[in-house]
Amino acid sequence: MTAAAFQAAGTMLDLLKAPVKARERRTGGACHERKALHQTLRRLLVDRFGSVPENFLQRIENITDADRLTTFVVQVWHVAAPEDLQL
Repeated sequence: MTAAAFQAAGTMLDLLKAPVKARERRTGGACHERKALHQTLRRLLVDRFGSVPENFLQRIENITDADRLTTFVVQVWHVAAPEDLQL
């Protein structure tokens, strides 16, 4: 195999790996975003309402959609009680 063939094979392999690496970056980033949103929502609820039932906090932890979590973060200031959030 010539040097050009080795280089071409390496380039092809890099092209094949690119979508996998991009997906790993997106997934990792999304995971960190969800974790930060979970922590923020938990903190806001405790700051606003004092104690929050652990089973309610667990329901929040089970939410995987970052957009829903973001909506709840905003809604914390507009509800009278944590249970008013439509989880």
